[in-house]
Amino acid sequence: TVFASFSADLRGFVDPSEFIEGFQRINEIFEKSLTDDQIMSIMKFLDKDGDGQISYNEFLSAFKPVDSFARRNSL
Repeated sequence: TVFASFSADLRGFVDPSEFIEGFQRINEIFEKSLTDDQIMSIMKFLDKDGDGQISYNEFLSAFKPVDSFARRNSL
């Protein structure tokens, strides 16, 4: 899973250093990379309970599945 790629030890949460490392790997794929400050802003936004970590549920809540095929057909 994507969450597992961020949390190397599968403790059930992603700490700030793991979050930055995960996004740095994603940055390698895209032309326009996010800065560490931008990554930390994303982390703070996702950290709904303010404990300084991203839980699995917080991580999942950040992503909304979209059926692009259904969306194209409704336009």
